Amino acid sequence: MAIARVRAVVGGVSGLPGLSTFYFHIAGTSVTAAEANDVTGRVRLCWDAFKALLAAGTTVLVQQGVDVLDSASGALLAKGSATAAPAVVTSTGVGELPPATAMGLRLFTAVVIGGRALQGRAFLSPLSTNAATAGVPSSTAITAANAAGAALLTGATGSTCVVWHRPSIAHTGGLAADVSSVGADSAKLWVLRSRRD
Repeated sequence: MAIARVRAVVGGVSGLPGLSTFYFHIAGTSVTAAEANDVTGRVRLCWDAFKALLAAGTTVLVQQGVDVLDSASGALLAKGSATAAPAVVTSTGVGELPPATAMGLRLFTAVVIGGRALQGRAFLSPLSTNAATAGVPSSTAITAANAAGAALLTGATGSTCVVWHRPSIAHTGGLAADVSSVGADSAKLWVLRSRRD
C-alpha cells in the first residue's frame, strides 16, 4: 500500500532547523494534486493550532513536495507536489523553555504488532514559557496539542493519517495503520534528542 510522506522544517531559533514528518494513506501509487494539497494543508493546520505554544521566533515551513512510499518496503514510488507552497507558520508564543523539551502527542491505532499496540509519536517543539507549569504541560499546551493532532485526522480527501511501522528484521515488512485518535501527554514534557545525542 502506498503512503504519502509530508515533511515540515522547524526553524528560527538556536539549535534548529529540525524536521517533522507525518504519513498518510492515499488512494493510488501516486499522489494527486488534491491529495497533496490536503495532506500538506493538514500538517500546516497541525502546527498552526500549536503556534501560540511555540518559542518566540519559531517558524514552521511545510514542504510543498510530497513523497510516495511503499509501506511494506519503504521504497520511493513517486513524487508529487501541492499546487502551492503552504504558508509559513510563525510562532505567537513568548520566551523559550530549554530547547530539548517538547510537548508529546501520541497517535493511536487499532493495530497490534509483535504483541504490542502500534502507536506513533509527534514532538511539538521548541516550546514557549507558557507551555509548562511547575515542570509539567500547562492546560493551555494540552488543549493546543490535542487540537494540533485533531487537525491531522480530517481533510478534503479520503486520505488518512497513519503510523508507519518501518520494515525490520523482526517482522516480514513494514505496514501503515490508520490513526484512530490522538492524545497529548498531560503528565510530562518530552525530551527531543537529535540522532547524534
